[in-house]
Amino acid sequence: MIVMKINKEFEITTDKDKNYVLIQTYKTKVGTYTTKERYYPTLEKALVDCLRLGILETELKDLKTVLNTLNKLEKDIKKSLKEGK
Repeated sequence: MIVMKINKEFEITTDKDKNYVLIQTYKTKVGTYTTKERYYPTLEKALVDCLRLGILETELKDLKTVLNTLNKLEKDIKKSLKEGK
């Protein structure tokens, strides 16, 4: 089983069927934390969707916000891959 902690919000792991699972932890409107799991056939697809979700969370406020989010996620992913977690 692979576990790759990207940041406080995103983690990628595998299931028994060798699918990659992107686990997103987020705060609900009522203030509690919950998780959502998304399944992918490859690690690449899970990472691409992680970036997509990060962009969507910015609500496309402005280009600077979107680029800052992408840069932060890219750094977190690279760090996680180097650590092998």
